[in-house]
Amino acid sequence: MSKTRNTILMIGLMLLVMFGWQLLMNQIWPPKPAQPKQPTEDVALEPEQPDGNALALFARAMVIREVKPYQESAAMVAGGMVAPTSSVAHYVRLGRIEQPAAIAKVGPKIPDHELIFLGHGDGPSYLRVLLNTQGGSVQQIIVTQFPESDREGLEVMENGIPKPLHLVPGVRIPRAESIRGQRTIKIPELKAGAYSLFDAAEKMSDPSFLMFHYEKAGDERPIATLGEMRWDLNKNESVLDGVADEQKAVFQARLGEPHNLLITKTFNLKRKEYHVGLKVDIKRLDGKKGPNEFRYQLTGANGLPIEGEWYTSTYRQAIIGFADDKGTASRYIEDARDIRNTEGGDRQVRTNKVAIRYAAIAVQYFASAIAVDDEQENRKFLEYVRATPVNAHPPLKAKIGGKDDPKNWQYWDFLDDITVRAITETFDPDRDVSHKYLLYHGPVKVRLLHQLRNEKAVDGQLVDRYLEKLRLDTLTDAPLNNALGRFANAIYWTDLVITTTNLIHTLLGVLSQVIPNLGICILIITVMVRGMLFPLSRRQAANAQIMQAKMAKLQPELKKLQEKYKDDFQLMNQARLKLYKEQNVNPFAALGGCLPLLLQMPIFMGLYYALQESVFFRLEPFLWVPNLAAPDMLAFWSESIPFLSQPNDLGSTLYLGPYFNILPVAAVCLMQYQQKKMMPKSDDPQVQAQQRMMKFMMIIMGVFFYKVAAGLCLYFIASTLWGLTERKLLPKPKTPGDSDSNNSDPATADVAAAKKSQKEVPAAPPGWFGRAKIHWKAKWKEVLEQAQKQQEHRRDPAQQQADQAKKKKKKRK
Repeated sequence: MSKTRNTILMIGLMLLVMFGWQLLMNQIWPPKPAQPKQPTEDVALEPEQPDGNALALFARAMVIREVKPYQESAAMVAGGMVAPTSSVAHYVRLGRIEQPAAIAKVGPKIPDHELIFLGHGDGPSYLRVLLNTQGGSVQQIIVTQFPESDREGLEVMENGIPKPLHLVPGVRIPRAESIRGQRTIKIPELKAGAYSLFDAAEKMSDPSFLMFHYEKAGDERPIATLGEMRWDLNKNESVLDGVADEQKAVFQARLGEPHNLLITKTFNLKRKEYHVGLKVDIKRLDGKKGPNEFRYQLTGANGLPIEGEWYTSTYRQAIIGFADDKGTASRYIEDARDIRNTEGGDRQVRTNKVAIRYAAIAVQYFASAIAVDDEQENRKFLEYVRATPVNAHPPLKAKIGGKDDPKNWQYWDFLDDITVRAITETFDPDRDVSHKYLLYHGPVKVRLLHQLRNEKAVDGQLVDRYLEKLRLDTLTDAPLNNALGRFANAIYWTDLVITTTNLIHTLLGVLSQVIPNLGICILIITVMVRGMLFPLSRRQAANAQIMQAKMAKLQPELKKLQEKYKDDFQLMNQARLKLYKEQNVNPFAALGGCLPLLLQMPIFMGLYYALQESVFFRLEPFLWVPNLAAPDMLAFWSESIPFLSQPNDLGSTLYLGPYFNILPVAAVCLMQYQQKKMMPKSDDPQVQAQQRMMKFMMIIMGVFFYKVAAGLCLYFIASTLWGLTERKLLPKPKTPGDSDSNNSDPATADVAAAKKSQKEVPAAPPGWFGRAKIHWKAKWKEVLEQAQKQQEHRRDPAQQQADQAKKKKKKRK
């Protein structure tokens, strides 16, 4: 009874630690309300709130539109007309100012923003890009060959047609309180053309790939002027014809005193490529002088959508890739929560031997990366990269006490929006400088572009360039940047898992050419894997059955030991182990051994990572499952169940989401049934306690397993059914005692007994090493027996009384 009580107490403690730890800590040490944080380094100087006077706002808008030199803007600041380096649209978006009537009338006539298309017109284009004259930036990027998924993990349809993926949305998307409520949110659409100041503020989010300069080369924070002024479109050099296979837009800006620079940003796009080319040219204005040290910052994309918000384990991440002179590549990863909590990520600095190859923002299946173009002489001009939050705070979670004071806000910091900032080395602008980038936008598993066929096909040489020259393969195929990742890499475990994952990707690609549904492909791969391991797993299963039969025969002996040592658990355990050793019984062999599990581990991890990475599983239906890369979502059970599906519980351990998923329940039940069949019945209290613990652990595993992708559940179900069928078809095991009892011929029995006795005679030791091994084995056995006798002697009640009498006698003397 005490053993059962202890087992229950231990399981209860485990459940308390796993599920109640955060709640308990919040009760003991209530957390301070989260405060909106802003990085103190590398972020452009935030402008002060502008004067609400309509004329001042209009004057500032005119300054931005006319692209006046910096000193003119500074003069207006000094005169009190405008705030330094401020954008009116920026403040309208933040809700700090309202639209004055005077500006509302003038705004539509004189545009503050002009959007320019690349990749539109006749013929398909893998990327569609909207450029913005504000900052000479990128406002929106659409990946046309992949459909869009929403917060639920379902495909987004427009007029019955799948909506293409807006990887960089470029628009303001209000966030509904509930996940399903997001369906009712109307998302604005952007088109090429002119936008007034306040129309842009109402629809557009902050642009991506902005350029900021440092007033002095040694400053920690850049100046926002280049990112907020309106750049000129050089129409003579631009190619915007919708018929052209390669389109190009050339923006120019003049940076006045003290730098006196002409800065040109050239964007070019080819129809069947997954990158936008960006070339930055900097030169001194004719007849002007300035400092011989200059550097700038290029920001990355922002607003990448998180799909399947309630089940995904991969939110926005910043990934920085490196490569040394020998071609060895590595990466550094930070997630949005860490970047928010530390007010910006760590600076990732180049060294003499290791250069920065790319800086990316990635979600589960797609990435937006600033990659240093390999087709230029100097590829080491980036000095460091740093990730920072984009907005003042992540999405609102709840308010403490229902108050609207920002100090009382709490946030989902793991849903925060982030970007990367690539800072160049200091250079002399008197020597004309040209930096080339490739702005990659596509699958985070870049090698999957090789598997696109027909009208979606990508040039194989281009994909190899992404992988081998730009080293975008390390977006996924690289060890983790922690102690565990370094250890796994040292023992080549990382290489094994990466190889297995890529092999499964290739195999799935081949199978999908023949079998149109990837759910069936998963089942076929499961059969192939278990078929390859069949000889080993069959042998292990047969050994397990033999051990179960031996354990069943030992039950009478075990009961006797329990009765004999019922008051001394330690002695009973020692006697049981001795009995196992004498009868050549290994109780752990009844579980089938660890070798098949170890051999399956790289395959299981490979399939897991394949499901996590593959854009082909994404939104792939199978039976009732709408998305093999998401839970099966059998039935919607509301978003009002406390702790399990309420929107405010998103991110907690017990949060299961708004759907009931049947596949993980079936998978866990099958694994529980398989475990029950593999573990023999026993009257041993210790074995029974272990079996009860395994049941509870299986239930706990089911909670963590509940939001696993349906494709992975299919693998578990198929593998478990294979194991049960394999075990069912095995012949009934025969122990040596069974064969002897079934032998009715006395002569044959005598012969068998003689052979058995001959086998029991030990053979001569084979050489010195064999003799030494037998000698030390016997010696060790003797030592163990002596230790056991001494322990039994000490535990004998009569002997204990005698020892106590001797101690008292010694004290009297």
